[in-house]
Amino acid sequence: MEVLKMKIENVPVILLGKPSEGIYVYVPEKGINQYELEEFAVIAEEQGYQTLRFDYEQRDEKLEINQLSVLGEFAFDNWEKVSLFVSWAQQKR
Repeated sequence: MEVLKMKIENVPVILLGKPSEGIYVYVPEKGINQYELEEFAVIAEEQGYQTLRFDYEQRDEKLEINQLSVLGEFAFDNWEKVSLFVSWAQQKR
């Protein structure tokens, strides 16, 4: 799988998958299992989508709304089909 690390307006991101017309903007919970992300990206690529996600390894902070807006604008400017996927862990009660 193709992997490209880059910055979009100083927001560190990772783009996964071969070039396509569709993209998932993947918003993971901080500390997400890397296997889960890779599994998602493989399935997305099989369906004709790339995956764009915030690179938490480059920054030690939460994703802010303005940063998500930057990712969204980038996605809509560069892909015909844009989808959002948000992953979070279930809290134990």
